[in-house]
Amino acid sequence: MQSYYTGAERIFYEIAKEIDGDVPTGADWHKQLLEQLSVEIPTVRQAVLSETTLVDLDEFRRFRHVVRSNYAHNLNPDLVIQLSEKLASCSQNLRQDIQVFMRGMGLG
Repeated sequence: MQSYYTGAERIFYEIAKEIDGDVPTGADWHKQLLEQLSVEIPTVRQAVLSETTLVDLDEFRRFRHVVRSNYAHNLNPDLVIQLSEKLASCSQNLRQDIQVFMRGMGLG
């Protein structure tokens, strides 16, 4: 699940860098990046992420932080199960959001 989020974040980073011309910095840049991609930038691009996808991806972002920060031994098994059950719907929503975004940019 952490790899799933990391892959999605790479896509978001490239959109922010190449299309927005601005990538967040600072300690909470990962969260800022999600928020940046969830809003429209007039005359540049429409929002990339829907509110539903944003909320779901933020859960995966927080999970990745726990795993990467050496807290993995403290993982809550119920949370792992809950997120693993959410992965398919989150992935489907993200795919749909990206397709809408690409069509809006004339790429799809």
